[in-house]
Amino acid sequence: MPLPLDPTMVATTDEIPGYRITRTLGVAEGFGVTIYTGIFPGGQKTILIDTMREAFLDMLTNAAKQGANAVVGMRYATPSSNGERIILAYGTAVVVQKL
Repeated sequence: MPLPLDPTMVATTDEIPGYRITRTLGVAEGFGVTIYTGIFPGGQKTILIDTMREAFLDMLTNAAKQGANAVVGMRYATPSSNGERIILAYGTAVVVQKL
């Protein structure tokens, strides 16, 4: 299954070297949620990574729906509440053009 947007076109910086931003489309966000029912020795890291991937892929999908071919300023946030871990992946959806 092809990804909605090339992951190499996601940067935590405000630009992608070798590309020029031609259009800013707005915030792209993605969510991943894990509900903890107990402590799983050695498994928490795997669960957290899977949840981060879910949020990242959701962000890629939302950016592509806006017409973006890249995301800049990408970050993760982890607001948590009782028994669940929420991972938010977000950045600015942009259209870039190779220089």
